Amino acid sequence: MQQVTAEELSSFYKLARHQEGGFFRESYRARWLQYLAVCGVFVMTAAACGPAREHEAALAVYGPAAGWLKQTTQTGLLVYKPEKCCNGYTLFTHDPMGEVLFSPVYLVDMRGEVRHQWVPEIPAIHARLLPDGKLFYNTTGATRLGSMELYGLYELDARSNVAWHLAGNINHDFQVIDNDTFLIAEADEMDPVIKIVTRDNKVLWQWAAVDHIAELEKQAGIKISTASLDWAHNNTAVFLGRNLLEGKGRRFKAGNIMFSFCNLNTIGIIDYPSGKLVWAWGPGVVEKQHAPEMLANGNILLFDNGHSPSRVVEINPLSKRIVWEYPRGHAGELRSGSLSNAVRLPNGNTLICYGNPGRLVEVTMDGEVVWDYVSPFGKLSMGSGIYRAYRYSEDYARPLFSAPGSQI
Repeated sequence: MQQVTAEELSSFYKLARHQEGGFFRESYRARWLQYLAVCGVFVMTAAACGPAREHEAALAVYGPAAGWLKQTTQTGLLVYKPEKCCNGYTLFTHDPMGEVLFSPVYLVDMRGEVRHQWVPEIPAIHARLLPDGKLFYNTTGATRLGSMELYGLYELDARSNVAWHLAGNINHDFQVIDNDTFLIAEADEMDPVIKIVTRDNKVLWQWAAVDHIAELEKQAGIKISTASLDWAHNNTAVFLGRNLLEGKGRRFKAGNIMFSFCNLNTIGIIDYPSGKLVWAWGPGVVEKQHAPEMLANGNILLFDNGHSPSRVVEINPLSKRIVWEYPRGHAGELRSGSLSNAVRLPNGNTLICYGNPGRLVEVTMDGEVVWDYVSPFGKLSMGSGIYRAYRYSEDYARPLFSAPGSQI
């Protein structure tokens, strides 16, 4: 593979930038893709997968105990144990920062080969694939787009054409409720706001954190000052799904909304539609956490960034005790101070995104690493990390692969 130098990247960034809006024009995007293809940066294939084989890298990336993760300079696929994995396709994008205006969204198979990619004109930070094959993504406030009208939530087809755009400071999380309604996390002058909006930007429901300070202090057991600009920093807005704790009262019923205020080391649950804050946890246990989600068993899974090493924890929200963590104790040396998420897969494994180093890992409940992949694409975003990653089954991805413009 030909090495891509920083100077070459810089020259192509400058070509690709629109002098007013700061985003890719179609002609420049085509030239950029052609350049990357020549350099061998993208690994695309339309061939069918052959028989799955176990792939394991050198033990240099692991410690003496099973499940310990070491830092590594290797990229690509390090470990693949197909018989133990929840096989499918993994979606991710690198977080574009500053002057970096190029952030493709990648869908890779279990061998780490790119099976589809979207190249948005407006840089993506966080993307989700829908069952119909459409891609939704939100932008990031860390990139200079030149106009606030360019920020927000985007819908793309398989060819990266914009089908719809909702302008706004939707800088972290969103959830598609149906084809016309969306749950979004916004920032109003850095104060967290969670909304339910329609495609035509009609606000159906809104919750502002500054209106619930007393509730949050009581539930989390902390004192809060809103004097600093980014006093809470919400990175999550997600509905609770059906779970085993629904019979334990309204706090954990499906349809309530979970948030994550990482600057307060606190996650919480909002009763929908009343807006009352009914549960909170975190201070003194987790630090700078990201992406909590309610599991079907009633527990909550999240990525705890601030510990060294960073860890994934599963807690019982009734007892507020940790019932599972990876890595166990203080094993390992891998840390991600920001970004990151963890997803419980259908077979019980957990997909972990170590955002800052751009490393995606699938582990069993016993802590065995069965898939380990380090993105080679960070250099295209000047070393920036991966915000989040999601795993989709072959059946789920089939509409995408049958759509015009699909690359498989």
